[in-house]
Parts: sequence; C-alpha cells; structure tokens
Amino acid sequence: MSIQILKKHCRNWIASIAASLVITGCAGLPDVKHGEILLDTKRHLLCYNTPYDCYDLSLILAHFERDRILRLHDLDPWDYSQLDSVTEFVDLLTKPRDGQHPQQISKFIYRLHANKQNIESWTLLYEENVMRGQGYGSSNL
Repeated sequence: MSIQILKKHCRNWIASIAASLVITGCAGLPDVKHGEILLDTKRHLLCYNTPYDCYDLSLILAHFERDRILRLHDLDPWDYSQLDSVTEFVDLLTKPRDGQHPQQISKFIYRLHANKQNIESWTLLYEENVMRGQGYGSSNL
C-alpha cells in the first residue's frame, strides 16, 4: 500500500472516530452559547460557554474546597452533609436565587443564570477535573 493511500485511510479513520465521539458524547445537549451555563440533570453535567466545557457534578463531592459552594449558598461551610450527593448539588444549583429562577428548557436540561454561585460551581468542577489529570473539557462525555 502506498504512503498516500495509507495517509488517506488514516485521515478518514481519525475523522470518523472524532465524529462518532462528538455525536455520541453530546447528543441531546443544546447549543451552549458563550456566557451560558447549562445543567443536564440526566447525565449530571454542568456546562459553561460550550457543550465541550462540561463536567460531572459528582466531582464536587470529592473536592477539598466544596465549602466554597456552601458559603455561596449561605449554608454552613463546614456541614458537608448538605452537599453529600449529586441530587443535593442539583437542588442548590436549581434553587431560585435573588428572584432568578433557572429556565427549564427540556425535561432534564436547565439554563442557569451566570451568577457568582453557578460560575464558582463550574470552576470547582473544572479544578477537580484538572487535579485528577483529566485535562480540559467534558469529563464524562
């Protein structure tokens, strides 16, 4: 097989794998625009700016600074029992804050306000993902 044919097959193979990862990983997630925060309660993802900047909500449960989230929501920062599960984290994220209600855009997806609490929540998920050596973007897509 010539080098040219081999290169063509490799490019096609790589393109098809990349396309299948994008299709299977992000299926059903609406377009996340710059400045938007989306919460997917079915797949337990919090996304910010793009559908590729999504992180698993369970990462917060192991983060050594989750007290920051509790403080931002006016809860006792040392009472980790208030943030023991993904469900409790979802409840915090979807709780109306300062008269702002998250917008439910599908059965499992909410558009959250880009406020301090939600941006900080996403930032902690990002930091935990990086600390685990996962790199940047989409921890479980």
